Amino acid sequence: ALERICDEAADAIQGEIGEKGVEGVILSDRLAGPDRMALPSLIAVGAVHQHLLRTKQRPKAAIFAEAGDCKEVHDYATIFGYGCDGVCPYVAYEAL
Repeated sequence: ALERICDEAADAIQGEIGEKGVEGVILSDRLAGPDRMALPSLIAVGAVHQHLLRTKQRPKAAIFAEAGDCKEVHDYATIFGYGCDGVCPYVAYEAL
């Protein structure tokens, strides 16, 4: 699953022949449920960040996370340290 996420992000940034790629990648765990298990946001963001660095595509796009597992200050500090450019903590917003 992790390789597929990395490949899809790189393909989206690269774009199709004759078309411009995306300038931002959103990694979301909103569709997780009984039949779909979510990867921890840190693992997904870190893997995509490192993959884009290896393929020399990281400067071309931002990485955003729509993360249900970011709730505390430490969660934000680590996800930004792993290469994320922005976070939408939807579970934290729902708790308010």
